[in-house]
Amino acid sequence: MRHTPPLRQFETATTPPSSRGHGARNARGITDPPEAQGVLVSRVYGLLAGLTLVLVRVVGGIVTPIADCDETYNYWEPVHYLLYGTGMQTWEYSPEYTLRSYAYLLPPAALGKAGALALRLFQGPLLPDKRLLFYFLRVVFSLISASSEATFVDAVTRCFGARPGFLTFALLLTSAGMFQASPALLPSSAASNFVMVTTACWLSRRYAWATLVAVTAVLGLGWPFVALLFLPLALHTLYEAVSHSPGPGFARQCRQGFLYVLSLGVMALVLVLPPVLLVDGFFYRRCVLPVWSILRYNLGGAAVGADDTLYGVEPWSFYLKNLLLNFNVVLPLVLLLPFLLLLVPPPAWPSVGKGASFLFVAPAYLWLGVMTTRPHKEERFLFPIYPLLALGGALSLHVLVGSMDRCLTKAAPQTVVSAKGNKGGGRKRNGHDKDLEREGPPRPPLLAGLLHRLAHIAARGMVPLALLLHALLSLSRAVSMTQNFSAPLRLFDDFSKHQRAEYFKAAAPVAASKSTNPSPDPSPPPVRPARLCLGAEWYRFPSSFFLPHAHVHLAFVRAGFGGQLPQPFRAENGTWAPPLQGFNAHNLEEKARYVPIHSCRYLVELFPPAPGGVRDQGVSGPSTGAAGEGDSKERARAQEEATSEDERIVHDVEWIDRRLRELGEARPVAWRILRHYPLLDKDLSPSPWRAFWVPFGGASRLHYGAFTLLEREEEDDFDPGPWSELGFIQ
Repeated sequence: MRHTPPLRQFETATTPPSSRGHGARNARGITDPPEAQGVLVSRVYGLLAGLTLVLVRVVGGIVTPIADCDETYNYWEPVHYLLYGTGMQTWEYSPEYTLRSYAYLLPPAALGKAGALALRLFQGPLLPDKRLLFYFLRVVFSLISASSEATFVDAVTRCFGARPGFLTFALLLTSAGMFQASPALLPSSAASNFVMVTTACWLSRRYAWATLVAVTAVLGLGWPFVALLFLPLALHTLYEAVSHSPGPGFARQCRQGFLYVLSLGVMALVLVLPPVLLVDGFFYRRCVLPVWSILRYNLGGAAVGADDTLYGVEPWSFYLKNLLLNFNVVLPLVLLLPFLLLLVPPPAWPSVGKGASFLFVAPAYLWLGVMTTRPHKEERFLFPIYPLLALGGALSLHVLVGSMDRCLTKAAPQTVVSAKGNKGGGRKRNGHDKDLEREGPPRPPLLAGLLHRLAHIAARGMVPLALLLHALLSLSRAVSMTQNFSAPLRLFDDFSKHQRAEYFKAAAPVAASKSTNPSPDPSPPPVRPARLCLGAEWYRFPSSFFLPHAHVHLAFVRAGFGGQLPQPFRAENGTWAPPLQGFNAHNLEEKARYVPIHSCRYLVELFPPAPGGVRDQGVSGPSTGAAGEGDSKERARAQEEATSEDERIVHDVEWIDRRLRELGEARPVAWRILRHYPLLDKDLSPSPWRAFWVPFGGASRLHYGAFTLLEREEEDDFDPGPWSELGFIQ
């Protein structure tokens, strides 16, 4: 006798019922089914909500600054290398350690290749603008996030009801954390999308699909720690499979359920693991599994000679403070949910039950509990649980409002009978008081009724008040991050424009000569090589997509950082060939990474506010004024030309000279300021003014340094420095 697979049985048996309601009568007096009511209105609202979500995410992909140097050097740079053959390599991508998977980089690289072909088609083959490709990829990531959020919210609405679904959507839409996480090229950001899709399948009781997506996230992202988020899913799937397995005894049910769930995992591994092994085997030229390498490195400790305590060690409260900034009122609601589980009776919870409601949020608590115990903490590690936090906050708010409504209904003031004009028992007719018939139904006491109505209004006003407060605080946080930390993107954007202008200026004579003497030689024009050097602010570099052509080389000058810096990929076979210089797994400083400052044509450095508060604006645009000249007329002219934006920068030109000498420059006067933008000084700016944008009076409490691009004035030939012997300059 054939049995239906147990999982298929309980998938249909436990699918949550559709929402029930009273039908409305049409013109012929026939009641329409509830599913047919309001279809057009719901579709219009759904379309508007989807467009709003897409708009917010696209804006975030364009304006959000890169907040983590790991995103630049561990992901954007390898993608740039796969596309253009140049980029910076970190020790995690060294063939000796193989901690990062190229399987995660392959889809962005494929999208980038398609975008690069489109750029060459529309802009010509001479010098396509790679910045457009950078923003194109970020917008695509944002759209993928919006699609995942829509899938997640739809499943939440079907399972928990309309109000929890709407609250989840509103909290996700207005979250400052999601605004920052959605466009990021990080495994943790992609893990957030996988968590949303997996949870949507889980809520819909599609356990096979949920298992496949979960295994893809663990192996495909190369970040195995996300498996912790899928542990409740695995346990719930096993429980349901055992509960609905056919068999005469409990032992037989357990065996059948376990084997069925195990078969799901094995099938998912068979589908996902071979492609991952093929991709990483192709790029590393040997059979490797980066998921195992990174797990062994982070958890092995002394057994492998390294661990995750080399940098980024933070106290236990780090994640709570970060969530309070990015999710504000949602964090208290999420922390309140376990207490509501114990105190609030089932009628106030969604129809699936309070146990099931908490089950789907449980991965967030598990993740926070485990990650808080680890010494290495970073903000990006919270990205995967952002959607679950929104769901937990929505459920908590829904239960709070529902329980208050029930309490207020039970505590309604008793009505009193008014017997106006009925002295001595009054006159009755057919057992009814004539005065009561004249005055209408009984009324509660005036004061008690007023207080009860106000309490009802306050209870129902909790939802719009919480959503409004969350939206305002999140907007303030997003504006603060964008306004105060967008200087690197804007500065390197200007640098790209400056280099493109030089390139086309050099190409003009070549184009003129070819017009008079046509030649089939498509070689690019001769462009003087330029070395762009980064000092102490090396971690603010957005990516090589802002270096417009191969004649601009990135380098580092020694500026006080004591850790290990990246180095360029080899031009040929860079993913599997030994690196140009040796790497170490202990984050120890490699002095061979540095170049002398006199070999740099451009330098990017942050000049903080002067101790005395001397305001010197330098020059807003390209300038011939040299730092350290001390020309009062030049300074006065520069201050007159300064824009209101530059007025936020407070720095001293003499401090620039002193800083250049610290970097090894013998003649600081040889440098001129090309451009600078204000960058918030977190040490001098007090909290909460530095964390949130305050429209009136907040800017006066903040202090900004000058994130500055300097150019050497000499027109000497480019000196490649010591890296040329190692092949860094091709």
